[in-house]
Amino acid sequence: MYDDEMVEDETLEVQEEVIEETQDDEPEEESVDDLKTRIAKLEEEKENQKKRAEKAEAKTKGTKPTVATGTLTPQDLLALTKANIEADDLDEVLDYAKYKNISLTDALKSGVLKATLAEKAEYRNSAAAVNTGTSRRANSAGVSDDRLMADAEKGILPDSSEDIARLARLRLARR
Repeated sequence: MYDDEMVEDETLEVQEEVIEETQDDEPEEESVDDLKTRIAKLEEEKENQKKRAEKAEAKTKGTKPTVATGTLTPQDLLALTKANIEADDLDEVLDYAKYKNISLTDALKSGVLKATLAEKAEYRNSAAAVNTGTSRRANSAGVSDDRLMADAEKGILPDSSEDIARLARLRLARR
């Protein structure tokens, strides 16, 4: 019996401690007036957020999509392909539309941008027409015998096997 009494006493003590701890953890009750003021503040915040959301939604509905958003609409892509915009000019068109805060289709209709694109196209066409590379006429006869011998004496040997054979014949003929 002694053991049973000790166990019961210990469990009672533990239960009393748990009850005391849980009572300490409970928050203090707020008064009715405090709760009413908190509810009023929360409802006011809710109304403010609702108004801001409605304003933001109205702004996005009323505006045209522009390049400033960073994405191209299918209409913009179609306008770019129809206008035959070069890859070099694409950045210019995007920058102009972003600067003016207009869509790409409106930017492509602009006279300023049309003139700039036409000028760039003219530069490209004239650059393609002008041959800027150096061109040499190929000697159809190949290297002359004298030149072949002079190069061989300097240590410069020909690349083709025919020229090497010709050099060998010239050296044999000299002896």
